[in-house]
Amino acid sequence: MQLKRIGAALAAIIASSPAFAGGVTNFDSAISAGVVVGSGIPNGNFVVNTNADMGVQTGIKAIERFVGDLANTGNRYYAQAGESPVSGAANAPADAGTATWNYLYSVDLGSSGLTFADVAVNITIDFDPAVGNSNVFEFELVSSLAAQSIDISGLSLFQDSQNLGFAFWQAIGDPDIQPIDPFARGEYTMSVEVVLNSNGEVLSSVDMAVAVVPLPGAVSMGLAGMAIIGMRRRR
Repeated sequence: MQLKRIGAALAAIIASSPAFAGGVTNFDSAISAGVVVGSGIPNGNFVVNTNADMGVQTGIKAIERFVGDLANTGNRYYAQAGESPVSGAANAPADAGTATWNYLYSVDLGSSGLTFADVAVNITIDFDPAVGNSNVFEFELVSSLAAQSIDISGLSLFQDSQNLGFAFWQAIGDPDIQPIDPFARGEYTMSVEVVLNSNGEVLSSVDMAVAVVPLPGAVSMGLAGMAIIGMRRRR
């Protein structure tokens, strides 16, 4: 996978601005393709940008791994801190280093008549949970897959679901791709844009943030500890 750094200014834009103004962006929406990669992933709750003039649509969302949709407000999704299980089976052990959530994106070139040979799909991913971090990473999907001998150039629909804790990220070997701490609170941002190769026009673009909050048990234990301290002080 080919990655390159982009600067703080662009990272701030991704985190704070609405999706591509040239299309119509909707929240809590189903993607038009009606097909979602993987099993058990509902075709809804996406942030969706649709360029009706060009017939191109991008969608992005976060899900709880092996469970389904997360609560969200607009393009901000809320996930619990902690590690994902290795499977959806009851009492499955933890998948060490992986987050409880996955990100999922969909690019549908639909009625445009285009294929992925005609466009660049730029995906940015933030590996730093700190708000206002200085670096995010970008890869161009079509060429990155081609480098792995995966050819999608003749297709018009592509979807993927990944976890920031998967080992392949570190295998890329870039020291600035931080190993995530699944238990850390914070915020991660991601975006997808489709650019026409012939003239550089952005056809569709969408972004989201994932806010990671403490495990409920950790919160309740913290409150219980504070109550015990208070009782001791009153004594």
